[in-house]
Amino acid sequence: MSTSAAVEALARHNQERSQAKKNAVLTAVARLTEDSSARITKSAVARHAGVSREFINSHSDLKRFIDDAARAQLQRQSAPPSRSSNNELGGLRAQNRTFADTIAHQKNTIAELRATIERLRHQRQLHLGAQLAATVVEPDSRRCLQQDHDRLLSETHELRIRLDEQQRCIDDLSDDLAASRQAHANAVADQQQAARQSATIVALTANRPTEAHDR
Repeated sequence: MSTSAAVEALARHNQERSQAKKNAVLTAVARLTEDSSARITKSAVARHAGVSREFINSHSDLKRFIDDAARAQLQRQSAPPSRSSNNELGGLRAQNRTFADTIAHQKNTIAELRATIERLRHQRQLHLGAQLAATVVEPDSRRCLQQDHDRLLSETHELRIRLDEQQRCIDDLSDDLAASRQAHANAVADQQQAARQSATIVALTANRPTEAHDR
């Protein structure tokens, strides 16, 4: 092999080797971007790619690519809560209001049923008192009083059934409201934790050494 051919082969080998290292750097950046727990830095990329920091610093295109990826990662981590998170919190708040309004309505209904039961009980006592007070009760009057008495008993029984159903409904709604409020509290806590983490990342980034020192 001539000298020129040997030089060309060596140059081609070095070029292929350099390109392989570049590809390894690009692959490392892609993997670090997908990993939400990892930070994109030149040291991290060099370690994952199996190359030296000097190799990265000697290629301006790689340095620029890594810097752009690091800035994009920082923007994603420091961004405010997403619209979907806000929509989820809004939905939970609306659900809580709906449960609370329904429970309030059921309680009002129960209060009305209890008042009706008391009124029917009073009417029944009046009819019974009228029966006891009369020494001689005509058959027709007795029959009417008995019918009223039976009707009042039946209505009272039905109202008590409705009252029990309303109470069970309130108990179920109270459980749903408690679960919804807990979900809302968990969502708010997650959102606050994400905000604190973003603030910490921003603070750490602001206190990072200069690029020159980093090199």
